[in-house]
Amino acid sequence: MNTKLYVIIIILAIGLSGISCSKHQKNIASIPVTNVLDSSTVIIKVITDNPNIKDKIVILNEKKFYTANQKNLVEKLENNNQTISYSKDQKAEFKEIRIGKKRFFVYITPGDKLTLNIKHDSINLYGTHTAEYNFFIELKRKNLIPPNFNKNSKVYKTILDSIYEKQITFLNNYHLKHPEISKTFLDDTNNELLFQYYYYLCFPRGIKNFLKNQYLSHLDGIYSKYRNNSAFEADEYFNSIDVSLFKNKNLINSRHFKQALSFLIRFYFIKNNTTYYSKESFLNEKKYIDANFSDDLHSYLIGRFLISYSYKKFHNSLDNYQLLKQTLDNFNQNSTDKTIPKLVYEVLSKNDFKKNNFKLPKDVTTEKIISSKGDTLSFGDILNSKRIIKIVFTNDNSKNINLDNSYSKTESLITVYLNKPNENTFKNKSDFFYLVTPYNSKIIKYLQIFSLPYIITLDKNNRLLSKEPLPSVKK
Repeated sequence: MNTKLYVIIIILAIGLSGISCSKHQKNIASIPVTNVLDSSTVIIKVITDNPNIKDKIVILNEKKFYTANQKNLVEKLENNNQTISYSKDQKAEFKEIRIGKKRFFVYITPGDKLTLNIKHDSINLYGTHTAEYNFFIELKRKNLIPPNFNKNSKVYKTILDSIYEKQITFLNNYHLKHPEISKTFLDDTNNELLFQYYYYLCFPRGIKNFLKNQYLSHLDGIYSKYRNNSAFEADEYFNSIDVSLFKNKNLINSRHFKQALSFLIRFYFIKNNTTYYSKESFLNEKKYIDANFSDDLHSYLIGRFLISYSYKKFHNSLDNYQLLKQTLDNFNQNSTDKTIPKLVYEVLSKNDFKKNNFKLPKDVTTEKIISSKGDTLSFGDILNSKRIIKIVFTNDNSKNINLDNSYSKTESLITVYLNKPNENTFKNKSDFFYLVTPYNSKIIKYLQIFSLPYIITLDKNNRLLSKEPLPSVKK
């Protein structure tokens, strides 16, 4: 018989005037207890002095695959109760509970009965495993919060190392204070703290991207700052971590574990994978995931990998679209669970390039650019050619662009700078163009140019055939 694990949340509203909760029992929705209670059932009772708090309590379901829109992760309360079911092999795990702007992890074990008491903006938990419920709440009171990135990876890592060590010390002392906590809890908490640490190594807070005054993408993390930077010592920064640490299928429900792993595959475990989100890196990542992972973790990583490339508009050229679509079709065909492939198909179906037969739209082709001679013209004016056109987007910092095997004599090569180049460029290069408004450029936004140098190829009918980053040649 397939045993189900249920989480039932009961809301009890207690007025500040001291009215007993028994007078409000009639307002609590009826729950078919006899139909759901068994040895695996988890009951969470919420007591609060705020009768509207039920509208603000959500639980994140980390088992579900997520995209940029994380609504599918949220389990909201309806009719004052919520039932969340799991498969029979469900084990104890951390659940993130959100109450308004407050967020905290709670370690829940099948069969638990706990009370969540919210009064005067304070939160207390007690029940079957009181000490385990409160660990992360008490840890949060120590204010061991990862810092914003301070322009120096070594300083940032030193601070993060110190925070992690203090967290482990706190856990050890917490165990001495509460010897009743289980070994499973200790092991799972050690893992959660470890992968939170690696998560913040991968995704520091406060880095701004190269083009706009905005914070880094969760896709690129620390490498949005140090891409192709020889001064960044990746082995030292990531403690020479080995992929074997991540081959733990029991951690599939940990968000920090999954996101750190996806990042490290792309930017660290695959060596010399410098032209990120290119066709070459796409094939390398797919091969690496297939060779190193299996089952649910493999499915998650392939789905995450395809979604990441989709968000970077990898599929907005004809060649790349066909490659991604074929990879997705094969993934779907070999998957027993179609949930993840379905989500990727939804992202792919929104591809404007395919709808336009991979031709650039009017608001892109009409954008103004300036030639090296000072003439103002539209981007579309430089596309009028009877030959295949390759356009390199660059700036003065992209030195020694590597164009080996990138074009032939039968193709037109055009250079477009994001900003007006310096005087030396004017002296040494006879023909080029630069953007008028790089920070609000429709060209940059539509092509999703996220690093420099970058090259696109258009055929004789101005269809976008390919697009990818170019490596810079070090002097």
